[in-house]
Amino acid sequence: MNTTRSLGVILLVTCGFVAGSAAAAGDPAGALTPSDVVTLAQGVKGSDEGSRAARAALTVRVAEEYLSGPEAARAMPPGDWEKLVGLLGADLAPEARSLWIERLRAAFGPAAGVIEPASAGGAASLILALQRLGDRQAAAWAMDFDQAWDARCRDEPFSEIACRAIKEAWLRLGREDLAAKWAARERVAPLETDRKRMTAEVADLFRVAERAWEPDLVSRGRTYPEFLVAVSRLIETGRLDMVAPENLRRLSLLLGSEESQTFLKTGIVAPDGAPRRGALTLLAFSYLSAGEGAKWREFTRAKVAGPGMKADARARWMLAIAQVEGSIRQERRPDLEWLNRAFAAAESPAFRFEILREIVKSYVLAAKYSSALEAIDLAAGRFTQKEAAAVADLRKEVAAGQKAFEAQRLQAKAAAAVRLRQAPANHLVSSSDTRPDPH
Repeated sequence: MNTTRSLGVILLVTCGFVAGSAAAAGDPAGALTPSDVVTLAQGVKGSDEGSRAARAALTVRVAEEYLSGPEAARAMPPGDWEKLVGLLGADLAPEARSLWIERLRAAFGPAAGVIEPASAGGAASLILALQRLGDRQAAAWAMDFDQAWDARCRDEPFSEIACRAIKEAWLRLGREDLAAKWAARERVAPLETDRKRMTAEVADLFRVAERAWEPDLVSRGRTYPEFLVAVSRLIETGRLDMVAPENLRRLSLLLGSEESQTFLKTGIVAPDGAPRRGALTLLAFSYLSAGEGAKWREFTRAKVAGPGMKADARARWMLAIAQVEGSIRQERRPDLEWLNRAFAAAESPAFRFEILREIVKSYVLAAKYSSALEAIDLAAGRFTQKEAAAVADLRKEVAAGQKAFEAQRLQAKAAAAVRLRQAPANHLVSSSDTRPDPH
C-alpha cells in the first residue's frame, strides 16, 4: 500500500474520520485541501503510538503535495503553515525541518514578492513558523519585508487598510519599532495623495486627528507632513478661522512637533499683516498638547514686543491673543488682561472702541455688569467727541442689561422663596390625608 493511501487508512483507524473532499469521495488517496490537512493534523495531536504514526504519515503527505516547489507551497496559506508547524513541527526530523525551512523561504521570502501589504499578517505567520522550525535567520525577514514595503509606499502610498495590516503584523512579532512607522502612516492614509491633501475638508482632518485620542504607538511629537499640507491650505483660505476652538484643539494633537509649530508660525500672518485667528489658536493648542505652555507664552510676549510694529497692528495682535487665551481656558470670553493691554496700545479711536466692546462683552458674559459699567466710565476719556455718543449708547445698553438681569434674579429669588414656604405643607399632606373622613 503506497504512502498516500497508508495516511488515509492510519487516520481512519486512529481518529475515526478522514476530513475533507478525499473522504467524501471515498478515496483516502485523493488530494487534500489546506483546510483538510489542518483538520487532520488537529485530529491526531495525541501522544499515543497511533497518533504519532498518523502525524508521520501526514508529514510525508504534506511534503509530497505542498513542498515540491514554490508554487505548491504557496497553495497553502501562510496562516495554515503556521498552524501546521505548531501541530507537526515537534515530530519533524532534522532533515525534514531543513526541507520545510528551505521550501518556505523560497516560496514566501521578501524577494518573492508574493505577500501583499494588506496581507502582512501572512509574513508574521511565516516568520513565527520558521522560528519554531529553528530558523535563526527568520527574524531578519521582518526588516526585509518592511524595507520592501517602505520603498513601495514611498512610490505609491498604501491604503489605510494596508498600513494597519503591516502595523498589526509587526506588533504580533513584538517589533514596536517597525509598527510605530506604519501606525503613523495609517493615521494619515486618508491624506495619502496630493489630490486628497489639496481637497481635504475640515471634517476630513477631524477624522484623521481623532485617532490621536486612541492609545497607540505614535508619539504626539511626530511630524505629519501630509497633515501639515492639508492644514496649510485651510489656513490660507481662511477656513480654519470659522472652526470652533474645541475642534481646533482636536486638530492640534497631530501638530505637537517643533517642525509643525515652526510651520504654523509662518501661516499665522495674513497678507495684510493681521493675525489669522484659526492658525494662532492652532499654534497655541499645539504648544499645549506638547506640554509646552511656557513656549506659547514666550511666543506671545515676543510677538507683541516686535520692533517696527504700528500701534494698531500691535493692539490687533493683542486682541487676537486675548481671544485665543479665552479658548485655551475653554471660556466663552477673551482674556481680560490681554484685552486691557490691547485697549492701552490701540491708537485709532474706532479700533479702541471695538476693543472696549470686547472688554464689556467679557464682563457681561461673566454677569459682572458693574465692572462693565466701570470699564466704560474709565475709558470714556480716551475717546473723541465723535465716539462719545457711541460710548454713551454702549453704557445705556449695559445698564439696561444689568436692570433686566437684576429683575430676573429677584424674580427667581422670589419663586424660590415661595417653593420653600410651600415645601413643609406639601410634606405634611399624604395620600391617606386626602381620603374623605368616614365619620
